[in-house]
Amino acid sequence: MKDCKCSLSLTDNKGQNVTHFSSLEGHTHFIKHITSQYPQYISLLHSTDNEGRIPLHLACESGNIQLVTFLINDMKCDVNAKDTDDSTCVLFASFSGNLDLVQLLIQQYKLEPLATDLAGFTTLHRAAGYGHTHILEWYSQEYSVDITNHTNNNKYTLAHLAAYG
Repeated sequence: MKDCKCSLSLTDNKGQNVTHFSSLEGHTHFIKHITSQYPQYISLLHSTDNEGRIPLHLACESGNIQLVTFLINDMKCDVNAKDTDDSTCVLFASFSGNLDLVQLLIQQYKLEPLATDLAGFTTLHRAAGYGHTHILEWYSQEYSVDITNHTNNNKYTLAHLAAYG
């Protein structure tokens, strides 16, 4: 980066820098390279885009457990951070369909399993919208959630979101 005179801190029109993009793609090796070779850019891992998302949110969306745990444990990214819609890391992880990641965030990092965003969406809504029925099954068993009547603020059920998704 130094040799080509690139600035990693430049952002696109959504306010995302290279660490946002790399995190969404699950590029652990690139993030580790940046943090080890260019420590002046570590602060980018704590930067928010225009919707209040930090790279950790996008790493959760990628489903890459190795990257998520590196960002939380080694880079001290805030696992409790919420975006402007009040979405949490668990909500983002449910997009990926990675049940192991969802469980890790809830069980090891003590995140609220049924946290809601401003629209009343939970992890269950996100999982249903992306067809991740295994997450719904686990929640139903682990938390005795009635997945047939679980609604958001607009009274959308999981079936609505599964059909729409």
